[in-house]
Amino acid sequence: MVAIQTDNEPWNISKTAANDSATSTTSSTSTSSASVDPFADEAADLLAVGHDPMVSLIDQVLHSVGEDRDLICSLGNNIYGVLRAPITRPAEPEAFAHSLAAELTRRTSIALWSGVAVSTLGDTPGLLLTHCDHALSQARQLGSGQLAVFDEVDRSVVQMQLAEEQTIESEQGATSPAPGSARPDSASAENLDSDEEFEPLVAGAKLQADKANKQIHR
Repeated sequence: MVAIQTDNEPWNISKTAANDSATSTTSSTSTSSASVDPFADEAADLLAVGHDPMVSLIDQVLHSVGEDRDLICSLGNNIYGVLRAPITRPAEPEAFAHSLAAELTRRTSIALWSGVAVSTLGDTPGLLLTHCDHALSQARQLGSGQLAVFDEVDRSVVQMQLAEEQTIESEQGATSPAPGSARPDSASAENLDSDEEFEPLVAGAKLQADKANKQIHR
């Protein structure tokens, strides 16, 4: 799976691009024209009808560098995923990610990062997303436009982190009262063994029962 993150919200992408386009219209210099985002007009049109411009752009790019087996999804927080299965060559995911990022960069001026992760036997979809997120974090640390691949060293790090989180959660669960259970105060708990405190409780219960019986027999 290839995860791609942009530095702008989709609606900000079109606004930024539209502003660049307006500037280039009023300016006669070539530098202004060069700064225009080529995807600006289409992004604005897509936003007008409620579509995500980045999903459309990735779909267009996949027609050039992708295959029919590629699936696109929006993961939130400006992150988009491209799932490819099955993988036929070990070097295929990274090569595909480089081609995808290069073509996206050629078609739009927004900054982006790419993270690559390959699912292995026993991995759940959630774990694959965790691995992609880890790779994206590494790419962001490397700088704008960078790509990172999740490898076996990263897998060991993530496994340790997940184990630590599970340990913390289990410890917190052991010290927390069960949902819906009331914690008795110490005085009440101690006095339950006292006949003086217990007798009024029994008497009160009998009184309630007597009242209920009288109402039934009326």
